[in-house]
Amino acid sequence: RHTRSFHVTGVQTCALPILLGPGPRPLGLAIAGALCGFLVFNRPPARIYLGDAGAYLLGTALALACATALHADGAVTTWAALPLLVAVPVTDTAVAILRRRRAGAPLFAGDRSHVYDQLVDRGATRPRAVVVMVVAQAVLAAIGVLVGHLPPVAGVSGALLSAGILVALVGRGGFLTPAKEAS
Repeated sequence: RHTRSFHVTGVQTCALPILLGPGPRPLGLAIAGALCGFLVFNRPPARIYLGDAGAYLLGTALALACATALHADGAVTTWAALPLLVAVPVTDTAVAILRRRRAGAPLFAGDRSHVYDQLVDRGATRPRAVVVMVVAQAVLAAIGVLVGHLPPVAGVSGALLSAGILVALVGRGGFLTPAKEAS
């Protein structure tokens, strides 16, 4: 589970410095460089693991970089673009919460029904499921970078359209079906 999350996060951190202004860009580059260097050793078979403490540190660093970008820039297009850089993990978390709620399961209980797990259960190999998640995040990150450089109306419209398409794909793809109904 950690390997696929870090590959998706690697895509996010590579897009972040492109979107950030000159002030916070070095922080984004430092995070991207550190994570990309880590991912070289985290590929299957993984030789090192980031662990929860490392993941929390990485998440905090990304949040600080985004907050710094918003403080330095404050442009509406930056506000619209940043959620696209974290769209896959946020969507996966939202899907897990909604699916568990619909099933009457505890919201904070772990399970094997995340989007990645559902792709594997539907016949995708583990590497292919990782590629699907990474490509989805790469597309959304590229759109986020584009949105960040568009005029405000076009940028916000593009971000909302992208979010709508993502929500439609998740819903139409059956990823919200509770595990006990999917069997």
